[in-house]
Amino acid sequence: MSLLLCPPSSSRISLQRKPSWTASRHRSFISTEEQKVLGFRSTNNEFIGMPIVGLGNKLRTQWNFLGGSRVIVLPKVTRLNNLRKGPSVSASWLASSQIASSAFTLGTIAVLPFYTLMVLAPNTDLTRRTMESSIPYVLLGVLYAYLLYLSWTPDTLRAMFASKYWLPELPGITRMFSNEMTVSSAWIHLLAVDLFAARQVFHDGLKNKIETRHSVSLCLLFCPVGIVTHVITKSSIIQPWLGSRWSSHHLPNSSVKQLLPTFADDDLSSLCSWADKVKFKYPWSSPLHYIDTPDHLCNYKYDRDCKNENGDKGMCVSGAINNYTNQLLAYGSSFSSAYNLTESLLFLSHFIGDIHQPLHVGFTSDKGGNAIDVHWYTKKEVLHHVWDDDIIETAEERFYNSDVEQFVNAIKQNISGSWSDQVEKWQICSYNKTACPDVYATESITAACQWAYRNATEGSVLEDDYFLSRLPVVNLRLAEGGVRLAATLNRIFRQ
Repeated sequence: MSLLLCPPSSSRISLQRKPSWTASRHRSFISTEEQKVLGFRSTNNEFIGMPIVGLGNKLRTQWNFLGGSRVIVLPKVTRLNNLRKGPSVSASWLASSQIASSAFTLGTIAVLPFYTLMVLAPNTDLTRRTMESSIPYVLLGVLYAYLLYLSWTPDTLRAMFASKYWLPELPGITRMFSNEMTVSSAWIHLLAVDLFAARQVFHDGLKNKIETRHSVSLCLLFCPVGIVTHVITKSSIIQPWLGSRWSSHHLPNSSVKQLLPTFADDDLSSLCSWADKVKFKYPWSSPLHYIDTPDHLCNYKYDRDCKNENGDKGMCVSGAINNYTNQLLAYGSSFSSAYNLTESLLFLSHFIGDIHQPLHVGFTSDKGGNAIDVHWYTKKEVLHHVWDDDIIETAEERFYNSDVEQFVNAIKQNISGSWSDQVEKWQICSYNKTACPDVYATESITAACQWAYRNATEGSVLEDDYFLSRLPVVNLRLAEGGVRLAATLNRIFRQ
């Protein structure tokens, strides 16, 4: 007779067996329970890697009108012939492997274009817009969650938290990562975290004008190394960058040249961003870049406003200008050895630029516009950064072919041309002072109230109306800062 076995894979295997013996016609020796079809008894047999139901002796009665009844006993089957993997079992196993492999490859390929843009074209609008998007992280997150759903089981959690304190242990983690699906999900997690870190490094580099291509490259697969590299670059490497936006581009006199490091090539403007680079090296210098004034009063008073968050007097950009001016006045005297006059020169040059940026003398509550989120056209920004960089960069792109030198030359031409009658007034410092930072700070808070803060509230979209009306203010403050830096250095060195 024919016996059909249907294992979990739904494959059908026919086993041909003949009855071993036939019982007598009398049924009295067969118990009531034996008259029923007995269930299969479980054994330890496996079929294609899966447990199957073992076959024990099975009694089955068959009735016959002519001969009464007979009992057929099917003895225990100890061997299954013609074993083949069931198609659905194999398909399920292959599907899991294929999903893991495909996700691994797809995730790797998906992140490479973003690294390529950040490394090969970091300053293009395409790269900036692309790296501002959250879509890559959403897609990677969805893929990671799906793989996690497929790979994590109660056994996974038990393997991870096998200790009595419910803390992960290395043997359990090792067993967990023996599964391809788990490895694939971990890989997607790694790619997402690395890309996010690379984007943060990239944006920080754009903001602070720091080279990031080497750090971004290291963030792929070596994320901690890339972050550390960026921190080192930002804190200790002096990168010559022509065009410090708020500093002088006038050539220094001979005394200034003697104080410049040799790699500056007698170009003070190439090091005017140095003070921003050393905030990590000299954390005490951070409050020296700005002044916080009371909200909406639109005025500045040294005794009231020139302090840091701890209330230490003189710890503001105005106090810093006075301090480093006094240090440089010791040049050529017996007291000069008490100071690092090269650093004093670089600090002074930068801070005279900072104090002419209106929002470096802003309101306390919004940290000089740093707490006001706006859109510069389509780009998310804070208002402070709009005045630090965006207005100038947009002007360079729109009017000067993205050439900073053309922009600087246009400022110089205005100084010698349309603004020439104002230059002498800019240079004057009352009461025979060497520097007049309080005057510059008062001008900046006035400009901040009249131009920077006006029509630039939280969530504002700043476009041509704002840009074209504020650009003349930016140009004027740049010119005033450059002229006053040159005048201050001339007074310090008496030339």
